[in-house]
Amino acid sequence: MKVRDVVMLFLILAVLAAGAALVFLQTVADFAPEMGAAPAQRLKDASVSGVQESDATWGPGVIDVTGDVYINPGVVITINPGTTVQIAPSDGANLGVDPNRIEYMVGGTLRVDGPVTFTSQAADPACGDWYGIHFLADSDGSLKEALVEWAVHAVRINTTSPIDIVDSTLRFNCHKPENADAWGAGLSIFAGTHHVLRTQIFGNTVEATGWSNNAIGAGVWLASGSTVFEKCQVYDNIAQSTGYDAFGGGMALW
Repeated sequence: MKVRDVVMLFLILAVLAAGAALVFLQTVADFAPEMGAAPAQRLKDASVSGVQESDATWGPGVIDVTGDVYINPGVVITINPGTTVQIAPSDGANLGVDPNRIEYMVGGTLRVDGPVTFTSQAADPACGDWYGIHFLADSDGSLKEALVEWAVHAVRINTTSPIDIVDSTLRFNCHKPENADAWGAGLSIFAGTHHVLRTQIFGNTVEATGWSNNAIGAGVWLASGSTVFEKCQVYDNIAQSTGYDAFGGGMALW
């Protein structure tokens, strides 16, 4: 073989090697998003508190919440059927408006695919043991077959993104502030158009004390928006005030 032939063969091999490298790099690039995507964390029989910074699936099983929970924008928390979320009667995180009670705050997405129970961890539970679930501005999600009990406000909605509450129960919650208006122990809606279907709201109480303070909508306080209630039962809720007006024991439209 002549020197010229050897040089030509070397160049051909070099070109082939470069082409193979480019194909390999393209293949890696094509699969890089899948390779880099972290799977959602799965929690079963675990303790949770604080800011949720990555997608996660809770349950089935028991999840003990020991402090305020805040779901970051862009983060999705899915709660599976057969999950009980037990909320401690004292707050170990203090991220919300109440330093003593645990709040479940949704800044991202909360999807509850029940049956799922949100309840007090106390041996002898009472209304107001925890603060409740709060869908903040720009959040979204759904509650399906969710039981929410023993909170101050079972569910508060402050987002314009549609929230579906389906086949759920909001019961045994109470708002009894000192020297302030009392409102919406079962469901409070401050923004948006939402859908509440086949849901029971009962056994909730709002109690206002002090001069000029109102008790408003013990079961439901629809403060804004045009939410659709379909095939729901709202009963045995109590609104009372020692100083001023009490109205809308079942539902108040503001």
